Amino acid sequence: MTRERVGIIIRDTTDPDLPAMLAMINAEIADSPYIYAETPVTLDQRRAWLAALRSANLPALVAAEI
Repeated sequence: MTRERVGIIIRDTTDPDLPAMLAMINAEIADSPYIYAETPVTLDQRRAWLAALRSANLPALVAAEI
């Protein structure tokens, strides 16, 4: 049996990453006691979040398979 190795990179978040991030965040909001939010986040809210980080020159990072 052989296993394919998968690598992970840490990179800047891009706009195409937002739908996957949104799905993860909203799943945690719905099911986790560790996030203090009661309503799901919208894609427009996530876009505004990313824009605010960029304008403040703050990082928004994702881990991605290569």
